[in-house]
Amino acid sequence: MSIPMDTSALRAHALDQFRDLFAKNEVLAFATSFGKDSTASLNLGLEAAIAHRQAGGDVPPILVLHTDTTVENPAVRVYADRMIEHVETFAAAHGLDVRVKVSKPSLLSQWPVHVVSGRRLPTFANRAHRRCSVEYKRSPAERTLKVAQGVLEAEGHDRMPVVVLGTRMDESAGRAIRMTRRGEGAHVNETRDPDTGTVTARSFAPLADWSTDDVWAYLADAGRDHAYPGFAPDFTDTIELYRDSAGECVIVNAVASSTPAAACGARHGCWACTVSGSSDKSMETLLAQPQYAYMQGLNDLRNWLVATQHDFSKRRWIGRKADPVTGHIPIIPGDYSADTARWLLAVLISLDCAEAERAAAFRRSVETGEVENDPGVRSLRAEAADPERVERKVQRYIETMQRPQFRIITPEVLLAIDFLWSVDALHAPHEALRVWQEVVEEGHRVFAPGYTPETPQQPAPAKAWHPPLPAPAITGIHGAVAEAADESGCALYSIRPVRGEDVRPDGRVVTREHREATEAVASINEGEAFGFDAEGMTLFLEHEWDACLRLNRDWHTGAARTSRTEAALRYLRLGVVNVASGRAAQVASMVERGQRWERAGLHGQAAPDAILGRCLDDAAHTALRDRQMEDADQQADVERAIEARMDARYARRSGLGESAGRIRLARQRMKRELPRLRARMLALESAVDEGLTHVDGEAVFSALSRFSRDWKEWRRLALDGDNAAHLAPLFLRIEASVQADLARVLAEPEANALRFLLGFGMALSYRNAEARAAQARQASERARQEREGWRLGDAQFALPGFG
Repeated sequence: MSIPMDTSALRAHALDQFRDLFAKNEVLAFATSFGKDSTASLNLGLEAAIAHRQAGGDVPPILVLHTDTTVENPAVRVYADRMIEHVETFAAAHGLDVRVKVSKPSLLSQWPVHVVSGRRLPTFANRAHRRCSVEYKRSPAERTLKVAQGVLEAEGHDRMPVVVLGTRMDESAGRAIRMTRRGEGAHVNETRDPDTGTVTARSFAPLADWSTDDVWAYLADAGRDHAYPGFAPDFTDTIELYRDSAGECVIVNAVASSTPAAACGARHGCWACTVSGSSDKSMETLLAQPQYAYMQGLNDLRNWLVATQHDFSKRRWIGRKADPVTGHIPIIPGDYSADTARWLLAVLISLDCAEAERAAAFRRSVETGEVENDPGVRSLRAEAADPERVERKVQRYIETMQRPQFRIITPEVLLAIDFLWSVDALHAPHEALRVWQEVVEEGHRVFAPGYTPETPQQPAPAKAWHPPLPAPAITGIHGAVAEAADESGCALYSIRPVRGEDVRPDGRVVTREHREATEAVASINEGEAFGFDAEGMTLFLEHEWDACLRLNRDWHTGAARTSRTEAALRYLRLGVVNVASGRAAQVASMVERGQRWERAGLHGQAAPDAILGRCLDDAAHTALRDRQMEDADQQADVERAIEARMDARYARRSGLGESAGRIRLARQRMKRELPRLRARMLALESAVDEGLTHVDGEAVFSALSRFSRDWKEWRRLALDGDNAAHLAPLFLRIEASVQADLARVLAEPEANALRFLLGFGMALSYRNAEARAAQARQASERARQEREGWRLGDAQFALPGFG
């Protein structure tokens, strides 16, 4: 097959650029969706790698970055997985170090979790910011690249990888403008931090100047026994996928200059994508062909989402952020309501079940020899194409369709939805598990209608404001200590004896020596990101499933009087769910907010009319806000006047002049912060001695380093700073006092672990208590003696009302 000279020249130029990068030992990271452009870019790079190696050069590792959005068009997902297999086979055959990295969105960012949980609407066409592309594709790829880069650096590849893009100026005017603005092109472009000048990204777009026809011409001549090497036997799969989804032919016409008869620019996205508007053209073109009919239910649901965008009856009437001045809650049609979220979950589980049943029926038709009657098989056999090619397609179709082509609600996704419904008091405890039981075990299938009339766009209802929320069922968590428990038991902690392996100040079981006491402890597991421990999830599903459904049933019948947040608390208490490191307090706050919503009658079952009856209108709220801001300004003026008088009095009595205010504030902060800071440090130092590795979900050495850094900064300021004469005595008095308290607690004949817990931030053992008490007394005495040298200054400032 002949190749147009312009395409041949473009290919030769791209190969030269790739080989030059390999010669410089650059690591290339191909960002590929396995669409036509990224596939062509990847094949050019691999072709150049082979040529460079054959010429005697060394080829550094090659990264292939691909993102599975988890809601990709199923046909595209199957195609991409097949292409990944081709890449890995090709790399192994040619001895190339190609590392394929498939990333996924974090669990909380996945479409079924954040939409069905009632926490976010789908991204519609009229949204200015389409963060779905960031959360589903860009962020996962960046995380994966960062991890891969760390591995490469450990192997001696210090330079930042060059990300190879498949972008082209020819795609659209908007794409050309964006590429020009970013400096992208057929060269290595470096993005720098505007402040530091540090390189933050490196990219290369080898197809920047290629046309769509050039791309198709190149792919048509790449592959095994073709003009150019290819990582796949050929790229007819790519060509046919675009043809099937566009209804156009992209086969190269050998007679007419080998250019595509109808160059296809069809784009494939997520089956749930609502950005494309009233219909998904590529999906509907596929559905017109029998071999893709299994995706019809997905498209019906997608069309329902678009058609009901402006139907406010499908929304939950509540805002998540209170007004910072009045504390009132905005009441607006926000995310999906409890009923809508429940219906969506039932539909998605039903689609999963229907697809599993379709695959099972297809397998039976294969086993009984009736598969030739399948509409998809008949459609493929009717194609006017090379008989050998048709037969290969039919056999692959038969092999593929014996397996379910998608599963949207995995166990992890189901539990995440169940957890978040509970956190937001959207449903009864474990309602998501009940939905699964209804659909899967009881057979109550629910599907989106084939046609949904579109709700016309309408003005958003006037914003109303609900009074501030009442007190929650829990009062919050401070480190490992929860100060009080509500009698309903709806808390993230439990009151239990401190003995044996039952001490868990950081949420983990430890074996330690101590004496009897009682403590309240928080139990929230932390990890790299929100998710479920695989082993814990399996055990939960095996041993707690029936109990969860029983609680749900009892809640609906009134036999169980508990908070809607009880399911979330159960997941946390049992350690089934991990929250992101450092987010335990945030999760506790979210559960607290859900309980407050529930007490205020803002739970998932609350009717909008009932809520609005308790609200202020926007004008009344604005007037209230203005009054409170005016009152706050007046109070601030009063407080500033008091501060000014105190500064003046302090300056007059101390003779310090203008610096008196700064010193007084510094001493106030020292009294407020240093005792707790130093006590926590002493507790962490003791934890290191005992061999503990984690406290409150954080590595002990990390926490100790953080507290030590703050303590050293205070010490430098107090003992060596400009105002040391006025701050050092107080600093040393605090040090002596905390050490003396530690010695006193350790030396008590009836040791009280709860007192230690409250005073020092964690429950430490009393192992070697006598020796440790002696050390603390010595440290206290040293601080007291050191303070003697500053005593005059301390006496000067220890005046009534100031010391």
